[in-house]
Amino acid sequence: MRPKVTVGIIAVAVILWAVFFMQHKPEWTEENSLVKSRPPGLTDDLDSKSLITALSQSLTYLKQLPEDKIFHFDGNKISAKKLYLSLKDFKEKLETFGLTEKFFKYVKENFVFYRSAAREVLITGYYEPLLKASKAPDKRYKYPIYKTPPDLIKIRLSDFFKNTRQNNLPDEIRGRVTSTGEFVPYYTREEIDFKHALKGMGLELAWVDNLVDLFFLHIQGSGVLVFQDGTRLRVNYAEQNGHPYRSIGKFLVEKGIFTSEGASMQAIKNYLREHPKEVRTVLSHNPSYIFFRTVTEGPLGHLELPLTPYRSVALDRRIFPPAAPVFLISEKPEITPDGTIVGWKKFSRFVFNQDTGGAIRGPGRLDLFCGAGEEAEITAGHLRQSGALYFILKKQKTM
Repeated sequence: MRPKVTVGIIAVAVILWAVFFMQHKPEWTEENSLVKSRPPGLTDDLDSKSLITALSQSLTYLKQLPEDKIFHFDGNKISAKKLYLSLKDFKEKLETFGLTEKFFKYVKENFVFYRSAAREVLITGYYEPLLKASKAPDKRYKYPIYKTPPDLIKIRLSDFFKNTRQNNLPDEIRGRVTSTGEFVPYYTREEIDFKHALKGMGLELAWVDNLVDLFFLHIQGSGVLVFQDGTRLRVNYAEQNGHPYRSIGKFLVEKGIFTSEGASMQAIKNYLREHPKEVRTVLSHNPSYIFFRTVTEGPLGHLELPLTPYRSVALDRRIFPPAAPVFLISEKPEITPDGTIVGWKKFSRFVFNQDTGGAIRGPGRLDLFCGAGEEAEITAGHLRQSGALYFILKKQKTM
């Protein structure tokens, strides 16, 4: 009799081949997601200190990479070393000139601009929430935050197939092996939160008192837990169950509950608070589930380095060069002291590609990290504006 693990491996191979032959050529790749462009007018609505902070994180990341690792800019193959040198020059001139017209003129004359190839770019936001929590469950604190389960198996498709991205295969698939040796998809949100599939496995990091707030912690990817004794614990994304992200905002719009403009995070929370019987149906619409870890600093982005409020952005990591500088144009809310949005104001600034997200797919999506606190929550919850993004790279002849 063959061991169960062997049977599981055979099942995995069958699934991989089935996935491979069912895929179609992807619309967007590293080679076609950026287009060389004329530079837009350059301004920056924030301070140079935050820009240098974010820039330094990108330099730290690039310094750790093999120098010959390749990134793509409109078909041009650029090494990690060249990207690092480009960013280093950007930093040196910023420290010399500050965010002045002289600096903007230098960037325009010495850098190449590559705009997103998407017809439209949707700009959204995310933030680091605070959640009331307990170190032990009780009648109030009954919703667990889980760490990564030991039975979650992750398989890199590149170990089995070449050119996974060109064949529209995911980078990885996740699942679990059953008692009969079958490799199957991992538990869904419905199975974890409402059927308690992970209960008794000792995976709880803490417990919170609101399931909807826990759901949005999953969406944000990180947060700070505030315990009853006043101590705090920062939790950060560790793993994901392998199921695709599905927007509950879009689900509620399709049901006629909201218009597209009205489906903000705050509006969704209010609706679910007023319709508790709908919570299970709405939350289970998104089968994706996030597992967490504790960290001492953060929040950490996909580069495993701290994010900088309003300077770090999440983009599709499959198609865009990580850590690279981006010039962003969009609109931001004008917020009164009582938290009311009274209008939207155009802004532009330099940001850095330092994170990613399950909903961030294709060249037409950018998620702006807004930090922590009430203003960050309001901005992130309502930001859903059109915009433009340009990656920048120093001209090779001036490197």
